[in-house]
Amino acid sequence: MPSVTKRIEKIYQPIGGYVPTKLFKEKQYIDTNDVVEAPAAYKAIQGLVVDYLTRFMLTKDKMASFNISINGARRVDSAFENDKEIRNVMGLLDKVTGLDDTSIYSACRIVGYDVAFRRGVNWFRPVNEIIPPKELISNIRVMVNRCLAFLDDLGPIVSAGFTFEGGYTELIGSGDGDYLTKDTLIDFKVSIKKPSTKWSLQLLIYYLMGLHSIHNEFSSIKNLCIYNPYENKSYTVKLNDIDDKS
Repeated sequence: MPSVTKRIEKIYQPIGGYVPTKLFKEKQYIDTNDVVEAPAAYKAIQGLVVDYLTRFMLTKDKMASFNISINGARRVDSAFENDKEIRNVMGLLDKVTGLDDTSIYSACRIVGYDVAFRRGVNWFRPVNEIIPPKELISNIRVMVNRCLAFLDDLGPIVSAGFTFEGGYTELIGSGDGDYLTKDTLIDFKVSIKKPSTKWSLQLLIYYLMGLHSIHNEFSSIKNLCIYNPYENKSYTVKLNDIDDKS
């Protein structure tokens, strides 16, 4: 069964989308730091590292924050019947202690294992080929700090990095959310792009799956929020403002 994002790719939305982006209220956050556009080959890595390092800085739970990467390493080892990659990923995790250059550099290599879990072992390439440039490391540090400041402003956070057990269906078999406050479901998007109807529909699907999941926290959700640390902007919509016919 496909993931939420894979399923959305196959959905034909009406003009304006099921959850029109014009409904979202935009808020600009201000700091004095600059972010440059990442090289194309590193954009996916940048987004994953910002996500996982933010979770780590919030929770201090390294294993949970990089869980998908660790599972990806295990899948590679299972395919080749050895323990080379799990030993390597654990060694890299030991070097992740904060937002210093070594931590971020190591995290960039760690997330190289994600593809083995998300797409399959055939897509995996040795992580020692990942050599993040200084600009990327600076970007990640700035954006993680932006994420932490944003969550501090909107929080407190009641759940981070959750799945939807009990809420999956015959059409969607996987998907994981970013953050919940008492009344807001938050999804991070590290992108130079503006919010799209695919992003807004993804959030709505997360909310609906959450309502049917084992997580009671979703019953108090009143808002859906996209935060983009690249722009340092949030986009929030009240559930009551979304047409029930959507």
